[in-house]
Amino acid sequence: MRNANSLLGSDGKQIVNSADQAMQSLARSTATIDALLTDNREAITSGAQGFNELAPAIRELRDTLTALKGISQRLEANPSG
Repeated sequence: MRNANSLLGSDGKQIVNSADQAMQSLARSTATIDALLTDNREAITSGAQGFNELAPAIRELRDTLTALKGISQRLEANPSG
């Protein structure tokens, strides 16, 4: 019974205070993240669109490099043509 009273006394208050501080910290962090997302929404959207525009260029570059690799391998196999 003494342990229960101790838990409900000073120990319980410390636990509740710690939990309250953690919740306040979480609320501040959430507000900061929300503000960052709101302030940068346009940049985030533009960045996502930019990635979509890069995909065709990356595919074309990959195809070009594959073709160059094939040419290089043929030249190494038969340097005289």
